[in-house]
Amino acid sequence: MDDLFNWDETGTDLLRKWARQYVGWATHEMSDPEDLEWSLEKQFPVSEFKLMNVDWDDYYKDDVLQNPRYDPSFITEEWHNPIVISLENDEIIIWDGWHRIATSIARQDECITTIVGRLPKKAVCGEVI
Repeated sequence: MDDLFNWDETGTDLLRKWARQYVGWATHEMSDPEDLEWSLEKQFPVSEFKLMNVDWDDYYKDDVLQNPRYDPSFITEEWHNPIVISLENDEIIIWDGWHRIATSIARQDECITTIVGRLPKKAVCGEVI
C-alpha cells in the first residue's frame, strides 16, 4: 500500500491488514488485530490524545523538531496515511502516528484521520447487540 492509497474505499479487512504491520512497535499491550473491529474515522478528535498521560509538548520538541529524519515541511503538510490506534478498556493505544499526533496538537488541529480498532461489544445480561 502506498502513501496515496484511496482510504475511502477501504474495508475492514484492508484496515486490519494495514494495522497488522505495526504489531509490536508501540506496546506489548495491544490486542491481536484479528480480535478488533476496524474502522476509518476521518474526524477523530485530537483532543482525545490530550487526555493521555503523555507530555505532548516535550514529545513535539524532542522527537519532532529535533529529529533529523523530518524536514520542516512535516510540520505544515497534510498527511496521506492515517494514524493507527486501538481503543481498549477505555484506553487509547497508539500503534502508529506519535509524531503526527504531537504535531497535530502543536498545530491545534481539531481532528486527525485515524484507523481505529475496537474490541467487539459483548452482550451484558441478555442484551442484544
